[in-house]
Amino acid sequence: MSPCTHFSRTHLSSYSQMTTHSSADIRLPKTVRLEQLRNEAWVTILAGHAARAQFEDTAVAAGFTLNIRFQTESYDVAQALVGSGIGVALVSRLALRRLPGTTHRSLARPRLHREILAVTPADTTFTPLVATFLQLLYNVSRDIATSPTVE
Repeated sequence: MSPCTHFSRTHLSSYSQMTTHSSADIRLPKTVRLEQLRNEAWVTILAGHAARAQFEDTAVAAGFTLNIRFQTESYDVAQALVGSGIGVALVSRLALRRLPGTTHRSLARPRLHREILAVTPADTTFTPLVATFLQLLYNVSRDIATSPTVE
């Protein structure tokens, strides 16, 4: 099968995954390994999503099964639940929010990540703002990728 020539793919960024904890949970260092969290209750994305499958596979590879206390479709809801003490969550840097009662830790091992791509028409004759829009997306991606995330 030949590659599609009607669309262009632009790599914007790779975002590492962060763990989100209750701010009352001060016993963890600024960088954690997933196996350090094996006994935690988790707030996760709903089963069936690619991020959830990646997370479950990674937990199994680290030698444990997730103790899932709550599932949601929203990373904002997950972080709010973490702030209320329900559990911990794995959240992409792209979705991190500074919510009351939460703190964030980098996940050192394994280094999970997401690739963010923009797909646009290959021929932008009739869509002249594509280049401007891609530059804006790239700038926002760069800002997010370089912003401090660990509290």
